[in-house]
Amino acid sequence: MKISRLPGSLKDLYAKIIVESAIGMHIGEIKDFSFVQIGAFDGIRNDIIRKFILKYNWHGVLVEPVKHLFDKLVNNYKGKDNLNFENSAISDKNEVKEFYRIRQNAPNLVPYYEELGSFSREIVLKNKNAIPDIEDYLIVEKVNCITLMDLLKKYNVKRIDLLQIDTEGYDFKIISSIDFGIISPRIIIYEHKHLDRYCDSQCADLLKKFGYTLDRLGVDTLAYKYPGNNILKSYWMKVLHRVNSFMNFLRCP
Repeated sequence: MKISRLPGSLKDLYAKIIVESAIGMHIGEIKDFSFVQIGAFDGIRNDIIRKFILKYNWHGVLVEPVKHLFDKLVNNYKGKDNLNFENSAISDKNEVKEFYRIRQNAPNLVPYYEELGSFSREIVLKNKNAIPDIEDYLIVEKVNCITLMDLLKKYNVKRIDLLQIDTEGYDFKIISSIDFGIISPRIIIYEHKHLDRYCDSQCADLLKKFGYTLDRLGVDTLAYKYPGNNILKSYWMKVLHRVNSFMNFLRCP
């Protein structure tokens, strides 16, 4: 379904239902749900998996490179011993790398300015229409980086049921670094918004090669595998089909 053809409020509704349906079909099959969230921000704002983490007591690793946001993230999950927190960025090698973001407490900024952090200066500057003087507020800092596979070894992650990536342009590089022979997430949510056409296409092709079904949800892509249980698979295929049919109905004049 082309979510881009829907009005804004319906896009948000469709994305919410599809993501929750994809997660729901695996919750029914897995007792000990495991996740990795890369670009976890503060653990609250625009966080689509927080309620699942809290409600179902998921265990997992949350990654956030910006120190003051990382501190908020840890505090917002205070007392959750099933979670691990990593104050690093994910890269293709273990290194220290330059990271661009908007400085705190600058005047006349949009509410989401803290979410504008990237290895790419150009991607942050794309927000110039919303922040005309963005160059004046742009800062660069050094952040520690770790590879995804080393992150999994560090926290002894043997299985990922859900991998969420929001890295302002670095999502494909992270996905392409996954050794799918060792670890194969059941669900991957990544941001395609900042990928160029070639990387966007390559990312989709790679995931399809490893058996994922893809659904474009506004600025994000949802990639998922159906449950191994044939009864659950049949049930959720019908659910997702009905959701798409309903949203197509709402889209009609």
